[in-house]
Amino acid sequence: MPQALFWITNASIKSLFLPLKGPIQVITPKELPKALKNNPFSSIYLWVDDPELAQKTKDLAAQFPEKEITFLETQEEALSLGLSLLADGLAPEDIERLSFEIIGNLMPSVPKDLLLLPVLKRVIHATGDPSFGRTLCFSSNALSFGMEALKAGKHILVDVEMLSAGVNKKRLSALGGKVLCGLSEVKSPLPGKTRTETAIETMLAKHPDIGIVAVGNAPTALLATLRFLRKNPRELLIVGLPVGFVKAAEAKLLLRLHKGPYITNFGPRGGTPAACAILNALIGLAHEKEA
Repeated sequence: MPQALFWITNASIKSLFLPLKGPIQVITPKELPKALKNNPFSSIYLWVDDPELAQKTKDLAAQFPEKEITFLETQEEALSLGLSLLADGLAPEDIERLSFEIIGNLMPSVPKDLLLLPVLKRVIHATGDPSFGRTLCFSSNALSFGMEALKAGKHILVDVEMLSAGVNKKRLSALGGKVLCGLSEVKSPLPGKTRTETAIETMLAKHPDIGIVAVGNAPTALLATLRFLRKNPRELLIVGLPVGFVKAAEAKLLLRLHKGPYITNFGPRGGTPAACAILNALIGLAHEKEA
């Protein structure tokens, strides 16, 4: 049977971790007896990251003389063993499959609209945060509108190049669309505006074939999109997930008052990975509907 490393820490550190099921597990001394009883490992190594927990851990481990338990004494020993235990290579498709399997087990319930499921899973996968899905909110027609726009070959406008880099352009191109980002075209911002605001307004005016605007970084880009559409009404999906503590949460609140389709979330959390995950989920759904 394989080896395992039990990383012993205090409850405040442990609370930051989701349950780990592999060869490295993070537990508190209180959890050690149960972990020793219920495991398939032949050799168990213990690394105690808080010296104050060392004696308590040794006393608990001594209750299991039948187990092959080794205490690691140095950081180098723990590092070497940890790297060895995680050395087995997994193919990218296996990593993704296992990730989505874990995410499925962590989700408290399945949404009534099954189209939401791949979107939620991709956002959780991208952020590593199962609670992120609970902050998302969708207008009633957001997913259907986004899929139809992509199937019609509409383009996606993004606020930053990092978001553009993460979009599956090959699959988007097969639908007839492309990713646009106007920052490189803005040599200087318009008076009183940021470069991102200027880029969003410029690209929306220049490209009537934009079907989705995605914002993962700049709250000003989301506000610029809303202002532009109030003056120049047209239908497109806004994926508004700017991150930050200045105007981000407020901009997303205002997006929920927008009459057009939108996907957003509550609070300051957000970011390019989450916005990119939603775009790639929509592209995937559009391909499935096309098939």
